[in-house]
Amino acid sequence: MELRLRIPELLSAAPGGAWSAWRLHVESKGRITATKAYRLVRTSGKVERSFDRETLEALCEALHVGPEQLFTFDKAPAKRPAKKAAKRVR
Repeated sequence: MELRLRIPELLSAAPGGAWSAWRLHVESKGRITATKAYRLVRTSGKVERSFDRETLEALCEALHVGPEQLFTFDKAPAKRPAKKAAKRVR
């Protein structure tokens, strides 16, 4: 199961056309730092760590969505790469 932010979809459907990470930073009135905006865009929505309520509120306000529209939950298990067997040296 995978929790994912719908950042790529929401930025492409944002008011006034597709938004960049910089535009997200500007539209949030600086509440989302440029670094954090670029990081959110670069990860394609993958939620690797938690983030604070202020960031969640800023994302919702900037993108004009509610929290329920910001996330998607894929029920299919994420495929994990198979472990390679260690080679034995004799």
